[in-house]
Amino acid sequence: MGIFLFALGLGNGGARTVYWDHGFTTDQYSRVKSHQVTKSYSGIKNFSLATASRVQIKKGNVSKTEITYPSATKVTKSGDTLHMNLKSQPKRHGVVFFGDFDQASHLFGKTIITVPKNTQIGTITSDVADSISVKNMIIKTITSSGVGDVTLDHVTTTADLDLENTGDVTLKSSRFPNAHLDVGAGDVTLTSNKFDSMSVETGAGDINFNPQKVGKSLTAHSDVGDISGHVAKNKRAQISVSADVGDASLFGSSHKKHIESTAKNPIVYKFTSDVGDVTIHEG
Repeated sequence: MGIFLFALGLGNGGARTVYWDHGFTTDQYSRVKSHQVTKSYSGIKNFSLATASRVQIKKGNVSKTEITYPSATKVTKSGDTLHMNLKSQPKRHGVVFFGDFDQASHLFGKTIITVPKNTQIGTITSDVADSISVKNMIIKTITSSGVGDVTLDHVTTTADLDLENTGDVTLKSSRFPNAHLDVGAGDVTLTSNKFDSMSVETGAGDINFNPQKVGKSLTAHSDVGDISGHVAKNKRAQISVSADVGDASLFGSSHKKHIESTAKNPIVYKFTSDVGDVTIHEG
């Protein structure tokens, strides 16, 4: 069946998203007729992004918030919030093809948001279908309900981080009070972050991390995918690993699945996978 559908996909313009809707169905997108434009806005602190284009948010040498975006985007300002909307309704076909979601989203261009260096950003609300990246910023928080990838690089949030049903999530050298990452189908990569508590869940994808600065807990679960990471071995670390279908090892031992802590306030690490390996190295 898979070979049959794959062959149909190649015969109809390449990969397409697969789902069932009274028969095998595919979404096929048309390229949006658009060109890049640049505008500036003053007094912007929050962003509401519902767009099929790739989004990058950064600080720069600008006096006002500068936006470069596809001209087909609808941009409105409400108080100190900038709303951006660029959607395309798919045309449905009666045959479905295997592929990835990025085939459609790259048709819609790129959105670059540059904010003044002294501007304090509030909330970024993301419903981005392709990807959103935020770099070198202090913000209140970012929430995501889109299926696109999320990258936070040297980002500090003053409120909790909550990402739902995303693609790949990459967090690098960033700080959060607490974080909840619920990845639909994608990988999670954590590099040198600092937080009190974080929970990570992925439906289909791998979870990888180097040593994190954890105040209270780090838990991770993958329905289908491997978990691999490093945890510092000390008196406060309380660690458990398990894999229903797959191998689980802790600090090089496949027999030891749990390390108990006698500390009054232990740091709790729990890593589980339904289908996949769990490998925790000493960091």
